[in-house]
Amino acid sequence: MTTAHEHMSVRVDAFMTKRLYTVGPDERIYDVVQQLVKRGFSGCPVVVGKKLVGVLSEKDCIRALIRAVHDQLPPQQVSDVMTADVTTVSAGTPLLSAAHLFLQHPFRRLPVVDSGGRLLGQVSRRDLLKHAIQVFKVSGDRKSAFLYLSAVDGTVPPVPRR
Repeated sequence: MTTAHEHMSVRVDAFMTKRLYTVGPDERIYDVVQQLVKRGFSGCPVVVGKKLVGVLSEKDCIRALIRAVHDQLPPQQVSDVMTADVTTVSAGTPLLSAAHLFLQHPFRRLPVVDSGGRLLGQVSRRDLLKHAIQVFKVSGDRKSAFLYLSAVDGTVPPVPRR
């Protein structure tokens, strides 16, 4: 039998997605948008080799569409519309730290990179929630699960209320 503590390292590397659809900055934006829609993805990392250089989100793709309509000249490459200034986390980032980033920012996923900027995977809001649910299932006790999750983070900033 696995305990909550043994089951959960509660670090991003325990629940990040490692197999990702990635694109290069020089790919044609039209082709990439078609692939994102076909695959049902809301975005993807942009890499050169294995180094993360940006992300392409649905919002970036919509921006490309609007620019095409207004300028009557569509952006040609992913690099024309991707977000280059990307918030990332390391594989050792605690679950609650990632959760706080999701609360503070509008993005749906966080790329996971090593110290050299190489893409290791990504963690989505949904990945985080699935993992947190496992803590509750394994612990069998909500209070213990809450205490465990808060203890592994070390720093628990106040949660913004709506």
